[in-house]
Amino acid sequence: MTVFYLRPWRLEDAGELFRLYREHSDLHRQMRSLTGEGDARVLIEENFIPAKNRSVWCVEHAGNPVGLVGISFEGLCGDSYDRGWVYYWNGGTLRGLGVMKHLVKAVTDWALAYPHAQTHASLELGEYTLEVSELLAAPSPRLRRLELGCRTNNPASGAIAVFAGFRGEGCEREKFVVDGEPVDVMVAGRLASDGVDGAQSASSIHHIELWTSDFAKNLPAWEALFAALGWQQESTWQNGISFTEPTANTYVVIEQSPDVSGSHQRTHAGMNHLAFTTSRGLDDICSYLTRRGWSELFAETYPYAGGQEHCALYLENEEGFEVEIVGSC
Repeated sequence: MTVFYLRPWRLEDAGELFRLYREHSDLHRQMRSLTGEGDARVLIEENFIPAKNRSVWCVEHAGNPVGLVGISFEGLCGDSYDRGWVYYWNGGTLRGLGVMKHLVKAVTDWALAYPHAQTHASLELGEYTLEVSELLAAPSPRLRRLELGCRTNNPASGAIAVFAGFRGEGCEREKFVVDGEPVDVMVAGRLASDGVDGAQSASSIHHIELWTSDFAKNLPAWEALFAALGWQQESTWQNGISFTEPTANTYVVIEQSPDVSGSHQRTHAGMNHLAFTTSRGLDDICSYLTRRGWSELFAETYPYAGGQEHCALYLENEEGFEVEIVGSC
Protein backbone atom coordinates (compact mmCIF):
# COMPACT_ATOMS: atom_id res chain seq x y z
CA MET A 1 0.00 0.00 0.00
CA THR A 2 1.38 3.38 -1.04
CA VAL A 3 0.73 6.10 1.56
CA PHE A 4 0.84 9.87 1.02
CA TYR A 5 0.82 12.23 4.00
CA LEU A 6 -0.46 15.81 4.12
CA ARG A 7 1.54 17.73 6.72
CA PRO A 8 3.15 21.17 7.32
CA TRP A 9 6.47 21.98 5.66
CA ARG A 10 9.69 21.75 7.68
CA LEU A 11 13.05 23.45 7.15
CA GLU A 12 14.71 20.06 6.77
CA ASP A 13 12.67 19.56 3.57
CA ALA A 14 14.97 22.02 1.80
CA GLY A 15 17.31 19.43 0.26
CA GLU A 16 14.50 17.42 -1.30
CA LEU A 17 12.68 20.56 -2.43
CA PHE A 18 15.79 21.70 -4.30
CA ARG A 19 16.16 18.26 -5.88
CA LEU A 20 12.58 18.42 -7.17
CA TYR A 21 13.18 21.93 -8.48
CA ARG A 22 16.35 20.83 -10.26
CA GLU A 23 14.83 17.69 -11.82
CA HIS A 24 11.44 19.10 -12.93
CA SER A 25 11.84 22.25 -15.02
CA ASP A 26 8.09 22.94 -15.00
CA LEU A 27 8.36 23.63 -11.25
CA HIS A 28 10.48 26.70 -12.03
CA ARG A 29 7.21 28.51 -12.79
CA GLN A 30 5.79 27.50 -9.41
CA MET A 31 8.42 29.15 -7.22
CA ARG A 32 11.23 31.69 -7.33
CA SER A 33 14.65 30.79 -8.69
CA LEU A 34 16.60 28.34 -6.53
CA THR A 35 20.36 27.97 -6.92
CA GLY A 36 20.96 25.64 -4.00
CA GLU A 37 19.61 24.06 -0.83
CA GLY A 38 20.08 27.35 1.01
CA ASP A 39 17.66 29.11 -1.34
CA ALA A 40 15.16 26.30 -0.83
CA ARG A 41 15.46 26.68 2.93
CA VAL A 42 14.78 30.42 2.73
CA LEU A 43 11.77 29.76 0.46
CA ILE A 44 10.31 27.31 2.96
CA GLU A 45 10.93 29.69 5.86
CA GLU A 46 9.44 32.73 4.11
CA ASN A 47 6.60 31.16 2.11
CA PHE A 48 5.76 27.62 3.28
CA ILE A 49 6.08 27.49 7.08
CA PRO A 50 2.62 28.09 8.66
CA ALA A 51 1.78 31.78 9.17
CA LYS A 52 -1.29 33.92 9.82
CA ASN A 53 -1.68 34.84 6.14
CA ARG A 54 -1.18 31.41 4.57
CA SER A 55 -1.72 27.69 4.86
CA VAL A 56 0.74 25.59 2.86
CA TRP A 57 0.70 21.81 3.05
CA CYS A 58 3.45 19.40 2.05
CA VAL A 59 2.55 16.13 0.34
CA GLU A 60 4.97 13.53 1.70
CA HIS A 61 5.81 10.06 0.42
CA ALA A 62 8.46 7.75 1.92
CA GLY A 63 9.65 10.58 4.16
CA ASN A 64 10.19 13.13 1.36
CA PRO A 65 8.16 16.02 -0.10
CA VAL A 66 6.57 15.17 -3.48
CA GLY A 67 4.00 17.95 -3.83
CA LEU A 68 2.34 21.02 -2.35
CA VAL A 69 -1.16 22.39 -1.80
CA GLY A 70 -1.21 26.00 -0.63
CA ILE A 71 -3.59 28.86 0.07
CA SER A 72 -2.55 32.51 0.37
CA PHE A 73 -5.12 34.39 2.46
CA GLU A 74 -6.49 37.72 1.21
CA GLY A 75 -9.10 40.28 2.24
CA LEU A 76 -8.16 40.89 5.87
CA CYS A 77 -11.28 41.83 7.86
CA GLY A 78 -10.40 42.63 11.46
CA ASP A 79 -8.49 39.60 12.74
CA SER A 80 -9.56 37.16 10.02
CA TYR A 81 -9.27 36.75 6.28
CA ASP A 82 -12.17 36.66 3.83
CA ARG A 83 -10.83 34.73 0.83
CA GLY A 84 -7.81 32.82 -0.45
CA TRP A 85 -5.78 32.08 -3.58
CA VAL A 86 -5.19 28.35 -4.13
CA TYR A 87 -2.15 26.83 -5.81
CA TYR A 88 -0.70 23.34 -6.11
CA TRP A 89 2.08 21.41 -7.77
CA ASN A 90 3.46 17.90 -7.73
CA GLY A 91 6.73 16.20 -8.50
CA GLY A 92 7.26 13.03 -10.49
CA THR A 93 6.14 10.58 -7.79
CA LEU A 94 2.56 11.91 -7.76
CA ARG A 95 2.01 12.41 -11.46
CA GLY A 96 -0.57 10.26 -13.19
CA LEU A 97 -1.82 8.61 -9.98
CA GLY A 98 -5.07 10.58 -9.66
CA VAL A 99 -4.50 11.40 -5.98
CA MET A 100 -3.66 15.11 -6.22
CA LYS A 101 -7.28 16.06 -6.86
CA HIS A 102 -8.31 14.41 -3.58
CA LEU A 103 -5.63 16.31 -1.66
CA VAL A 104 -6.66 19.65 -3.19
CA LYS A 105 -10.30 18.92 -2.40
CA ALA A 106 -9.47 18.00 1.21
CA VAL A 107 -7.52 21.23 1.74
CA THR A 108 -10.11 23.49 0.11
CA ASP A 109 -13.00 21.79 1.94
CA TRP A 110 -11.11 22.43 5.18
CA ALA A 111 -10.34 26.07 4.32
CA LEU A 112 -14.02 26.81 3.64
CA ALA A 113 -15.13 24.84 6.72
CA TYR A 114 -17.29 22.98 4.25
CA PRO A 115 -19.95 20.89 6.08
CA HIS A 116 -19.26 17.77 3.99
CA ALA A 117 -15.48 18.04 4.28
CA GLN A 118 -13.26 14.99 4.70
CA THR A 119 -13.73 13.87 8.31
CA HIS A 120 -11.66 10.67 8.36
CA ALA A 121 -7.93 10.77 9.01
CA SER A 122 -7.34 8.30 6.17
CA LEU A 123 -8.76 8.28 2.65
CA GLU A 124 -8.52 4.93 0.85
CA LEU A 125 -8.11 5.13 -2.94
CA GLY A 126 -7.57 1.58 -4.12
CA GLU A 127 -3.84 0.93 -3.81
CA TYR A 128 -3.22 4.41 -2.34
CA THR A 129 -3.94 5.83 1.10
CA LEU A 130 -4.03 9.55 1.91
CA GLU A 131 -3.33 10.48 5.52
CA VAL A 132 -4.80 13.91 6.35
CA SER A 133 -5.01 13.81 10.14
CA GLU A 134 -2.76 16.86 10.59
CA LEU A 135 -4.96 18.89 8.24
CA LEU A 136 -8.10 17.93 10.14
CA ALA A 137 -6.48 18.82 13.46
CA ALA A 138 -5.60 22.36 12.31
CA PRO A 139 -8.14 25.18 12.88
CA SER A 140 -9.88 26.13 9.63
CA PRO A 141 -9.51 29.77 8.48
CA ARG A 142 -13.22 29.56 7.57
CA LEU A 143 -12.82 31.54 4.36
CA ARG A 144 -15.81 32.75 2.36
CA ARG A 145 -14.29 32.35 -1.10
CA LEU A 146 -11.41 30.55 -2.80
CA GLU A 147 -9.90 31.46 -6.18
CA LEU A 148 -7.36 29.87 -8.53
CA GLY A 149 -6.07 30.08 -12.09
CA CYS A 150 -5.24 27.27 -14.53
CA ARG A 151 -3.37 27.62 -17.81
CA THR A 152 -5.61 26.41 -20.64
CA ASN A 153 -2.74 24.32 -22.02
CA ASN A 154 -2.56 22.41 -18.72
CA PRO A 155 -5.90 20.56 -18.65
CA ALA A 156 -4.73 18.20 -15.90
CA SER A 157 -4.54 21.14 -13.48
CA GLY A 158 -7.99 22.28 -14.58
CA ALA A 159 -9.42 18.82 -13.96
CA ILE A 160 -8.11 18.94 -10.39
CA ALA A 161 -9.90 22.27 -9.86
CA VAL A 162 -13.16 20.85 -11.23
CA PHE A 163 -12.95 17.82 -8.94
CA ALA A 164 -12.37 20.13 -5.96
CA GLY A 165 -15.61 22.00 -6.70
CA PHE A 166 -14.33 25.11 -8.47
CA ARG A 167 -16.40 26.75 -11.23
CA GLY A 168 -14.94 28.57 -14.19
CA GLU A 169 -15.49 32.34 -13.98
CA GLY A 170 -13.68 33.67 -17.02
CA CYS A 171 -10.56 33.68 -19.16
CA GLU A 172 -7.54 35.96 -18.85
CA ARG A 173 -6.26 36.07 -22.41
CA GLU A 174 -2.50 35.70 -22.93
CA LYS A 175 -1.93 36.04 -19.19
CA PHE A 176 1.54 34.46 -19.36
CA VAL A 177 4.24 33.75 -21.92
CA VAL A 178 5.51 30.17 -21.56
CA ASP A 179 8.37 28.94 -23.74
CA GLY A 180 7.87 31.96 -25.97
CA GLU A 181 4.14 31.35 -26.50
CA PRO A 182 1.31 33.43 -24.95
CA VAL A 183 -0.97 31.31 -22.76
CA ASP A 184 -4.56 31.95 -21.65
CA VAL A 185 -5.54 31.35 -18.03
CA MET A 186 -8.96 30.20 -16.86
CA VAL A 187 -10.00 31.74 -13.53
CA ALA A 188 -12.18 29.68 -11.21
CA GLY A 189 -13.79 30.21 -7.83
CA ARG A 190 -15.46 28.27 -5.06
CA LEU A 191 -17.67 29.67 -2.30
CA ALA A 192 -18.37 28.37 1.15
CA SER A 193 -22.06 28.87 0.27
CA ASP A 194 -21.91 26.68 -2.86
CA GLY A 195 -23.96 23.50 -2.98
CA VAL A 196 -22.66 19.98 -2.52
CA ASP A 197 -19.02 19.84 -3.72
CA GLY A 198 -19.44 23.29 -5.25
CA ALA A 199 -22.14 22.10 -7.67
CA GLN A 200 -24.57 24.61 -9.09
CA SER A 201 -28.09 24.51 -7.73
CA ALA A 202 -29.52 24.67 -11.24
CA SER A 203 -29.31 21.62 -13.49
CA SER A 204 -26.74 21.41 -16.27
CA ILE A 205 -25.50 18.94 -18.87
CA HIS A 206 -23.57 16.13 -17.23
CA HIS A 207 -22.21 14.45 -20.36
CA ILE A 208 -22.88 13.70 -24.01
CA GLU A 209 -22.21 10.28 -25.54
CA LEU A 210 -21.55 9.88 -29.26
CA TRP A 211 -21.44 6.49 -30.98
CA THR A 212 -19.04 5.97 -33.85
CA SER A 213 -19.13 3.12 -36.35
CA ASP A 214 -15.31 2.89 -36.49
CA PHE A 215 -13.58 3.99 -33.29
CA ALA A 216 -9.96 3.42 -34.38
CA LYS A 217 -10.44 5.24 -37.68
CA ASN A 218 -12.25 8.28 -36.28
CA LEU A 219 -10.44 8.68 -32.93
CA PRO A 220 -7.53 10.85 -34.22
CA ALA A 221 -9.91 13.52 -35.50
CA TRP A 222 -11.76 13.69 -32.17
CA GLU A 223 -8.48 13.80 -30.23
CA ALA A 224 -7.33 16.70 -32.38
CA LEU A 225 -10.61 18.58 -31.87
CA PHE A 226 -10.58 18.36 -28.08
CA ALA A 227 -6.86 19.14 -27.93
CA ALA A 228 -7.50 22.30 -29.96
CA LEU A 229 -10.25 23.31 -27.53
CA GLY A 230 -8.15 22.62 -24.43
CA TRP A 231 -10.21 19.70 -23.13
CA GLN A 232 -8.56 16.88 -21.18
CA GLN A 233 -8.58 13.20 -22.10
CA GLU A 234 -10.13 11.72 -18.98
CA SER A 235 -10.75 7.97 -19.39
CA THR A 236 -10.09 5.30 -22.01
CA TRP A 237 -11.38 1.77 -22.44
CA GLN A 238 -11.69 -0.70 -25.30
CA ASN A 239 -13.32 1.22 -28.18
CA GLY A 240 -14.13 4.21 -25.98
CA ILE A 241 -12.73 7.49 -24.66
CA SER A 242 -13.98 10.54 -22.73
CA PHE A 243 -12.88 14.18 -22.84
CA THR A 244 -13.55 16.64 -19.99
CA GLU A 245 -13.85 20.43 -20.13
CA PRO A 246 -11.25 21.60 -17.58
CA THR A 247 -13.42 24.18 -15.80
CA ALA A 248 -16.81 22.44 -15.76
CA ASN A 249 -18.30 19.11 -14.72
CA THR A 250 -19.11 18.22 -18.34
CA TYR A 251 -17.61 15.54 -20.55
CA VAL A 252 -18.08 13.98 -23.98
CA VAL A 253 -17.79 10.25 -24.68
CA ILE A 254 -16.77 8.82 -28.07
CA GLU A 255 -17.51 5.11 -28.23
CA GLN A 256 -18.01 2.23 -30.63
CA SER A 257 -20.80 0.23 -29.04
CA PRO A 258 -21.78 -3.29 -30.15
CA ASP A 259 -25.33 -1.91 -30.37
CA VAL A 260 -24.50 0.56 -33.18
CA SER A 261 -26.90 0.14 -36.10
CA GLY A 262 -26.44 2.21 -39.23
CA SER A 263 -24.28 5.26 -39.86
CA HIS A 264 -24.59 8.75 -38.42
CA GLN A 265 -26.77 11.15 -40.44
CA ARG A 266 -26.81 14.67 -39.01
CA THR A 267 -29.68 15.69 -41.33
CA HIS A 268 -31.96 12.98 -39.88
CA ALA A 269 -34.07 13.46 -36.77
CA GLY A 270 -31.82 13.49 -33.73
CA MET A 271 -28.62 15.34 -32.97
CA ASN A 272 -27.55 17.74 -35.72
CA HIS A 273 -24.24 19.04 -34.31
CA LEU A 274 -22.19 19.84 -31.23
CA ALA A 275 -21.36 23.48 -30.44
CA PHE A 276 -18.44 24.71 -28.34
CA THR A 277 -17.17 28.11 -27.26
CA THR A 278 -13.51 29.08 -27.30
CA SER A 279 -11.26 32.04 -26.55
CA ARG A 280 -8.69 30.77 -29.05
CA GLY A 281 -8.34 32.07 -32.58
CA LEU A 282 -10.79 30.43 -34.99
CA ASP A 283 -8.37 30.77 -37.92
CA ASP A 284 -5.70 28.83 -36.05
CA ILE A 285 -8.18 26.15 -34.99
CA CYS A 286 -9.41 25.79 -38.56
CA SER A 287 -5.87 25.47 -39.92
CA TYR A 288 -5.00 22.89 -37.26
CA LEU A 289 -8.12 20.71 -37.59
CA THR A 290 -8.47 20.71 -41.37
CA ARG A 291 -5.14 18.87 -41.44
CA ARG A 292 -6.39 16.34 -38.88
CA GLY A 293 -9.57 14.75 -40.17
CA TRP A 294 -12.00 17.71 -40.29
CA SER A 295 -13.36 19.62 -43.29
CA GLU A 296 -14.64 23.17 -43.12
CA LEU A 297 -18.33 23.74 -43.79
CA PHE A 298 -19.81 26.95 -45.19
CA ALA A 299 -16.31 28.33 -45.92
CA GLU A 300 -17.73 30.86 -48.35
CA THR A 301 -19.51 32.70 -45.52
CA TYR A 302 -16.95 32.08 -42.72
CA PRO A 303 -16.94 33.35 -40.01
CA TYR A 304 -20.56 34.56 -40.23
CA ALA A 305 -22.32 31.49 -41.61
CA GLY A 306 -24.62 31.65 -38.59
CA GLY A 307 -25.44 35.31 -39.12
CA GLN A 308 -23.65 38.66 -38.94
CA GLU A 309 -23.85 38.76 -35.16
CA HIS A 310 -22.60 35.20 -34.70
CA CYS A 311 -18.88 34.45 -35.18
CA ALA A 312 -18.27 30.72 -35.59
CA LEU A 313 -16.37 27.97 -37.39
CA TYR A 314 -18.24 24.92 -38.71
CA LEU A 315 -16.47 21.60 -39.31
CA GLU A 316 -17.39 18.05 -40.31
CA ASN A 317 -15.40 14.85 -39.91
CA GLU A 318 -15.32 11.86 -42.27
CA GLU A 319 -18.15 10.15 -40.43
CA GLY A 320 -20.46 13.14 -40.89
CA PHE A 321 -20.39 14.59 -37.37
CA GLU A 322 -20.63 18.38 -37.41
CA VAL A 323 -19.17 20.68 -34.78
CA GLU A 324 -19.62 24.42 -34.38
CA ILE A 325 -16.93 26.40 -32.58
CA VAL A 326 -18.13 29.81 -31.45
CA GLY A 327 -15.52 32.52 -30.95
CA SER A 328 -15.11 36.26 -31.17
CA CYS A 329 -14.35 38.28 -34.29
